[in-house]
Amino acid sequence: MKIKLVLFTVLFALLMSCGSGSEDNNPEDRTEDAIEEGKKEQEQKEDDISVFPKSTNESYLEIEFTSGPIAGKHKFVLRKDDIFANLGVQYNFGGNGLLEITGKNLVSDNENVNIGLFTFSKKVIGEAKIEEENLPVDEGLCSSYEVRDTDDKNSKYDIFFSDAITCGNFKSEQLGKWKNASVAILGKTRGIIGSFTDKVTLRVTNDDGTKESILSYVNVKIFAIEKTNI
Repeated sequence: MKIKLVLFTVLFALLMSCGSGSEDNNPEDRTEDAIEEGKKEQEQKEDDISVFPKSTNESYLEIEFTSGPIAGKHKFVLRKDDIFANLGVQYNFGGNGLLEITGKNLVSDNENVNIGLFTFSKKVIGEAKIEEENLPVDEGLCSSYEVRDTDDKNSKYDIFFSDAITCGNFKSEQLGKWKNASVAILGKTRGIIGSFTDKVTLRVTNDDGTKESILSYVNVKIFAIEKTNI
Protein backbone atom coordinates (compact mmCIF):
# COMPACT_ATOMS: atom_id res chain seq x y z
CA MET A 1 0.00 0.00 0.00
CA LYS A 2 2.84 2.40 0.89
CA ILE A 3 4.61 1.61 -2.40
CA LYS A 4 1.44 2.40 -4.39
CA LEU A 5 1.01 5.68 -2.51
CA VAL A 6 4.60 6.72 -3.21
CA LEU A 7 4.27 5.83 -6.91
CA PHE A 8 1.01 7.77 -7.17
CA THR A 9 2.59 10.84 -5.55
CA VAL A 10 5.59 10.74 -7.93
CA LEU A 11 3.36 10.29 -10.97
CA PHE A 12 1.12 13.18 -9.91
CA ALA A 13 4.14 15.46 -9.44
CA LEU A 14 5.49 14.56 -12.90
CA LEU A 15 2.15 15.31 -14.54
CA MET A 16 1.90 18.71 -12.84
CA SER A 17 5.47 19.56 -13.85
CA CYS A 18 4.85 18.69 -17.50
CA GLY A 19 1.64 20.70 -17.63
CA SER A 20 3.31 23.74 -16.12
CA GLY A 21 6.26 23.54 -18.48
CA SER A 22 4.14 23.30 -21.61
CA GLU A 23 2.23 26.43 -20.62
CA ASP A 24 5.36 28.46 -19.87
CA ASN A 25 7.15 27.38 -23.02
CA ASN A 26 4.35 28.21 -25.45
CA PRO A 27 5.79 31.04 -27.60
CA GLU A 28 2.36 32.06 -28.90
CA ASP A 29 1.09 32.66 -25.36
CA ARG A 30 4.13 34.75 -24.53
CA THR A 31 3.74 36.83 -27.74
CA GLU A 32 0.07 37.49 -27.04
CA ASP A 33 0.89 38.48 -23.46
CA ALA A 34 3.58 40.90 -24.68
CA ILE A 35 1.20 42.49 -27.20
CA GLU A 36 -1.50 42.86 -24.58
CA GLU A 37 0.97 44.36 -22.12
CA GLY A 38 2.12 46.85 -24.78
CA LYS A 39 -1.47 47.92 -25.42
CA LYS A 40 -2.06 48.43 -21.71
CA GLU A 41 1.10 50.57 -21.41
CA GLN A 42 0.05 52.74 -24.38
CA GLU A 43 -3.47 53.17 -23.00
CA GLN A 44 -2.01 54.10 -19.64
CA LYS A 45 0.16 56.78 -21.29
CA GLU A 46 -2.85 58.17 -23.15
CA ASP A 47 -4.98 58.22 -20.00
CA ASP A 48 -2.25 59.57 -17.72
CA ILE A 49 -3.38 63.19 -17.78
CA SER A 50 -0.91 64.04 -15.04
CA VAL A 51 1.84 64.44 -17.67
CA PHE A 52 -0.22 66.94 -19.69
CA PRO A 53 -1.31 70.47 -18.80
CA LYS A 54 -4.81 70.47 -17.32
CA SER A 55 -5.67 73.64 -19.21
CA THR A 56 -4.18 76.21 -21.57
CA ASN A 57 -3.18 78.28 -18.54
CA GLU A 58 -0.81 75.50 -17.44
CA SER A 59 0.85 75.07 -20.85
CA TYR A 60 4.52 75.94 -21.15
CA LEU A 61 7.60 75.85 -23.37
CA GLU A 62 11.14 74.77 -22.62
CA ILE A 63 13.52 76.60 -24.98
CA GLU A 64 17.29 76.39 -25.20
CA PHE A 65 19.23 78.94 -27.25
CA THR A 66 22.78 77.72 -27.95
CA SER A 67 23.99 81.29 -28.63
CA GLY A 68 22.85 84.87 -28.27
CA PRO A 69 21.91 87.24 -25.46
CA ILE A 70 19.91 84.65 -23.53
CA ALA A 71 21.98 81.55 -24.37
CA GLY A 72 20.89 78.67 -22.17
CA LYS A 73 17.72 76.84 -21.23
CA HIS A 74 14.54 78.65 -20.19
CA LYS A 75 11.00 77.72 -19.25
CA PHE A 76 8.31 80.06 -20.55
CA VAL A 77 4.82 80.21 -19.06
CA LEU A 78 1.79 82.42 -19.66
CA ARG A 79 2.07 85.90 -18.21
CA LYS A 80 -0.18 86.12 -15.15
CA ASP A 81 -3.33 88.24 -15.36
CA ASP A 82 -2.84 88.79 -19.10
CA ILE A 83 -6.00 87.86 -21.00
CA PHE A 84 -4.08 87.89 -24.28
CA ALA A 85 -1.40 85.43 -23.11
CA ASN A 86 -1.76 82.12 -24.90
CA LEU A 87 0.08 78.95 -25.89
CA GLY A 88 -1.48 76.15 -27.89
CA VAL A 89 -1.49 73.76 -30.82
CA GLN A 90 -4.10 73.82 -33.58
CA TYR A 91 -4.79 71.30 -36.33
CA ASN A 92 -7.56 71.81 -38.89
CA PHE A 93 -8.91 68.64 -40.46
CA GLY A 94 -9.82 69.33 -44.06
CA GLY A 95 -8.24 72.78 -43.91
CA ASN A 96 -4.72 73.82 -44.84
CA GLY A 97 -3.29 70.61 -43.41
CA LEU A 98 -0.93 72.46 -41.07
CA LEU A 99 -0.20 71.80 -37.43
CA GLU A 100 0.38 75.25 -35.92
CA ILE A 101 2.03 75.90 -32.56
CA THR A 102 1.66 79.49 -31.40
CA GLY A 103 2.41 81.46 -28.27
CA LYS A 104 1.92 85.06 -27.17
CA ASN A 105 2.93 87.06 -24.10
CA LEU A 106 4.95 84.35 -22.36
CA VAL A 107 7.49 85.05 -19.63
CA SER A 108 10.27 83.15 -17.89
CA ASP A 109 9.04 81.15 -14.90
CA ASN A 110 12.12 82.43 -13.03
CA GLU A 111 11.11 85.75 -11.47
CA ASN A 112 14.76 86.78 -11.32
CA VAL A 113 15.12 86.47 -15.11
CA ASN A 114 13.40 89.29 -16.98
CA ILE A 115 12.72 87.67 -20.33
CA GLY A 116 9.52 87.94 -22.31
CA LEU A 117 8.69 85.69 -25.26
CA PHE A 118 6.21 88.05 -26.88
CA THR A 119 5.44 85.93 -29.94
CA PHE A 120 6.33 82.40 -30.97
CA SER A 121 5.23 80.19 -33.84
CA LYS A 122 6.09 76.87 -35.45
CA LYS A 123 4.31 75.42 -38.49
CA VAL A 124 4.58 71.83 -39.70
CA ILE A 125 2.62 69.65 -42.09
CA GLY A 126 0.01 67.10 -41.08
CA GLU A 127 -1.59 65.67 -37.96
CA ALA A 128 0.54 64.93 -34.91
CA LYS A 129 1.21 61.19 -34.57
CA ILE A 130 3.53 59.22 -32.31
CA GLU A 131 4.91 57.02 -35.07
CA GLU A 132 5.62 59.89 -37.48
CA GLU A 133 7.51 63.19 -37.50
CA ASN A 134 5.88 66.26 -39.03
CA LEU A 135 7.85 67.99 -41.76
CA PRO A 136 8.20 71.79 -41.56
CA VAL A 137 6.68 74.17 -44.05
CA ASP A 138 8.93 76.18 -46.38
CA GLU A 139 12.20 77.37 -44.89
CA GLY A 140 11.98 80.91 -43.57
CA LEU A 141 8.29 80.59 -42.73
CA CYS A 142 8.38 77.59 -40.44
CA SER A 143 9.19 79.30 -37.13
CA SER A 144 9.66 82.67 -35.49
CA TYR A 145 10.59 84.07 -32.08
CA GLU A 146 10.30 87.58 -30.64
CA VAL A 147 12.11 87.97 -27.32
CA ARG A 148 12.29 91.14 -25.23
CA ASP A 149 14.21 92.20 -22.17
CA THR A 150 11.52 93.25 -19.69
CA ASP A 151 14.03 95.00 -17.41
CA ASP A 152 16.84 97.03 -19.00
CA LYS A 153 18.96 96.96 -15.86
CA ASN A 154 20.46 93.49 -16.20
CA SER A 155 21.32 93.03 -19.88
CA LYS A 156 22.55 95.00 -22.85
CA TYR A 157 19.99 93.75 -25.38
CA ASP A 158 16.54 95.20 -25.82
CA ILE A 159 14.83 92.88 -28.31
CA PHE A 160 15.60 90.19 -30.86
CA PHE A 161 13.74 88.44 -33.64
CA SER A 162 14.62 85.24 -35.46
CA ASP A 163 14.98 84.32 -39.12
CA ALA A 164 14.76 80.59 -39.75
CA ILE A 165 17.65 79.02 -41.65
CA THR A 166 16.96 75.32 -41.26
CA CYS A 167 13.73 74.06 -39.72
CA GLY A 168 13.57 70.75 -37.92
CA ASN A 169 10.77 68.19 -37.91
CA PHE A 170 8.25 68.20 -35.09
CA LYS A 171 8.33 64.99 -33.04
CA SER A 172 5.29 64.06 -30.95
CA GLU A 173 6.55 62.40 -27.79
CA GLN A 174 3.23 61.87 -26.00
CA LEU A 175 -0.36 62.38 -27.10
CA GLY A 176 -3.52 62.15 -25.04
CA LYS A 177 -6.90 60.90 -26.22
CA TRP A 178 -9.17 63.28 -28.09
CA LYS A 179 -11.95 64.60 -25.87
CA ASN A 180 -14.90 66.86 -26.61
CA ALA A 181 -14.18 70.49 -25.82
CA SER A 182 -16.19 72.13 -23.03
CA VAL A 183 -18.20 73.85 -25.77
CA ALA A 184 -19.19 71.26 -28.40
CA ILE A 185 -18.87 73.58 -31.42
CA LEU A 186 -15.21 74.17 -30.55
CA GLY A 187 -14.30 70.62 -31.58
CA LYS A 188 -12.00 68.39 -29.56
CA THR A 189 -8.88 68.72 -27.43
CA ARG A 190 -6.04 66.52 -26.21
CA GLY A 191 -2.75 66.85 -24.38
CA ILE A 192 0.41 67.00 -26.46
CA ILE A 193 4.11 66.89 -25.67
CA GLY A 194 6.54 67.36 -28.55
CA SER A 195 9.91 68.76 -29.54
CA PHE A 196 11.95 70.16 -32.42
CA THR A 197 15.21 71.94 -33.20
CA ASP A 198 15.62 74.91 -35.57
CA LYS A 199 18.70 76.72 -36.83
CA VAL A 200 18.09 80.47 -36.86
CA THR A 201 19.67 83.88 -37.16
CA LEU A 202 18.91 86.13 -34.20
CA ARG A 203 18.50 89.79 -35.21
CA VAL A 204 19.43 91.57 -32.00
CA THR A 205 18.86 95.24 -31.14
CA ASN A 206 20.82 96.37 -28.08
CA ASP A 207 19.92 99.07 -25.57
CA ASP A 208 22.36 101.50 -27.19
CA GLY A 209 20.79 101.03 -30.62
CA THR A 210 23.55 98.82 -32.06
CA LYS A 211 22.52 95.71 -33.95
CA GLU A 212 23.93 92.19 -34.16
CA SER A 213 23.21 89.03 -36.14
CA ILE A 214 23.91 85.84 -34.22
CA LEU A 215 23.67 82.24 -35.44
CA SER A 216 21.95 79.93 -32.95
CA TYR A 217 20.28 76.57 -32.66
CA VAL A 218 16.98 76.58 -30.79
CA ASN A 219 15.87 73.41 -29.01
CA VAL A 220 12.20 73.53 -28.09
CA LYS A 221 9.93 71.24 -26.08
CA ILE A 222 6.24 72.04 -25.74
CA PHE A 223 3.71 70.92 -23.16
CA ALA A 224 0.29 72.10 -24.33
CA ILE A 225 -3.32 71.43 -25.25
CA GLU A 226 -4.01 70.64 -28.90
CA LYS A 227 -7.32 71.70 -30.44
CA THR A 228 -8.99 70.54 -33.61
CA ASN A 229 -12.11 71.60 -35.46
CA ILE A 230 -13.94 68.22 -35.41
